[in-house]
Amino acid sequence: MTSVARVFRRTRFTWLTYLSIFYFGVSQSIPGPAIPFLRDELGLSRTVAGMHSSMFAIGSLCVGFFGDRYADRFGSRFALWSGGIIATIGLSLFVLGQHPIVTLIGTLFLGLGAGELAMMVTATQGDEHQENRAAAITEGTMFASAGVVTAPILVGQLQAAGFGWRSSVLVLIAYLVVMIVVFGRTTFPKSLSKTETTETQRKGRLPALYWIYGAVLFMAVAIEWSLMFWTAEYLIDTVNMAPELASTLVSVFVGAIFLGRLIGARFTPYYKLGHLLLGAMGIIIFGFPFFWLGTTAMVKVIGMFIIGFGTANLFPLTLSACTLSAPTQTNRASARISILGGGAILISPQLLGAIADATSIQVAFGMILMLAVISVFIILYANRRAEAVV
Repeated sequence: MTSVARVFRRTRFTWLTYLSIFYFGVSQSIPGPAIPFLRDELGLSRTVAGMHSSMFAIGSLCVGFFGDRYADRFGSRFALWSGGIIATIGLSLFVLGQHPIVTLIGTLFLGLGAGELAMMVTATQGDEHQENRAAAITEGTMFASAGVVTAPILVGQLQAAGFGWRSSVLVLIAYLVVMIVVFGRTTFPKSLSKTETTETQRKGRLPALYWIYGAVLFMAVAIEWSLMFWTAEYLIDTVNMAPELASTLVSVFVGAIFLGRLIGARFTPYYKLGHLLLGAMGIIIFGFPFFWLGTTAMVKVIGMFIIGFGTANLFPLTLSACTLSAPTQTNRASARISILGGGAILISPQLLGAIADATSIQVAFGMILMLAVISVFIILYANRRAEAVV
């Protein structure tokens, strides 16, 4: 992909998207740390508790199939704000529900609303910044990461302070209300999807290059979520780490992602996306032997940090590459990303767990290295095709 030609400027609308994606990060991450409280109060089995993440993924997949039509029908402004409101309604059902059916329906609506909100942030960033969208998306993911880090702190501290973990939804409702008051009249950019030809709209096809980079995006999400989900278990099993310490050290991976995105946001406007993608995968492949083959906890944690640093920019870079491959189809391109990302979230942790049950968790983690190596060859092929159409 080509380097950016225009100067990147953060407009009032840019800040609206950043604060919106922060809200997305917090709202989607609250169920995770809240599940132990919910299990204890409602007496849920691990199977039923695990179904909440599946319901969230199903909601995201629905956005992938229908979110662009919703946005095209009602407009970007309505789609973005209604996504935030639907996510809040879903989170409220999850938090306040006294029966698993209610909490599961809540996470489904949370997936729908949060997915639509994230889709519209990506689409409108493309509309606003066009060839500079990679910088906006990369910076935006830093706010999303900050939201992910904020969620467990919010839940835990509210519980510890005596307000109860359920009061977290009140904080988010207040946040959304302030957002609407401050940014409700902000001018939205003209949707580039409106410039699609009638023939393209009728066929509803995205270019082949989109799906090639989309394959890399699928693998990037699979790598990130597999590590997030299973790293604590891996450390416990391979170096006999205490469960409490292993769970805490997953924050090293999250911290490396945040640091990587902070640094990546500085480089993105000045280098080709394809080259940055190769660099990110190279960092993962470099760090993986420390994490996978290391015999001490310290070596494995160092490797985990390196992998997290490399993983940091995979999603924003592949997201940018996908949307740049279909520059006048921002709504459709952003919606289909929900299918790719939601599918990876739904499949990859379960697949790694199944492989671990059949062999060992050490062997299962080799799947992550395999995905990274395959991705390098796909990126090289995609980059050649991208140069041919630029």
